[in-house]
Amino acid sequence: MFQFQLPIDISYISNKIFHLNETTQLIDYNQISNEVIENLTLILKESLDIIHLKSLEVEFSRIITVEIINQKIIDIYNIGSKCLSAHLVILEAEGNPNKDTEISLACEQYYKDFEINNEMNIEVICDEAIFQHVLKHHINKPQIKPLLGRMTH
Repeated sequence: MFQFQLPIDISYISNKIFHLNETTQLIDYNQISNEVIENLTLILKESLDIIHLKSLEVEFSRIITVEIINQKIIDIYNIGSKCLSAHLVILEAEGNPNKDTEISLACEQYYKDFEINNEMNIEVICDEAIFQHVLKHHINKPQIKPLLGRMTH
């Protein structure tokens, strides 16, 4: 499990419930998105130096690479991460981790420990040995999704 510290105090997060339907617009333009679009348009126009535009033909006064354009965008929008590094928690099976029942109990305990709705999907990243056990549990409970990962030390 990866745990992150929120970059803001949790009391600032609204607990207002939004009811969605087929007409709900989830994403809309706002002042920030309009500014980003304007900045990106300006970067492209300045970088490409478009000198002629007729029908679908465009002429440029200079040749520029994608890397140069990417760097200009990064120079403006490289704000870095606002979150601290994640804290990794490794959940282990009690008893014998080579038994299907112990792996199943560990997966189910995850739902209980974190008070997760029993119908929600969780992804369990495992090495090859544990993957086979989690895969068997997945057959009985498809919400448990095993992912084969390489464990490194």
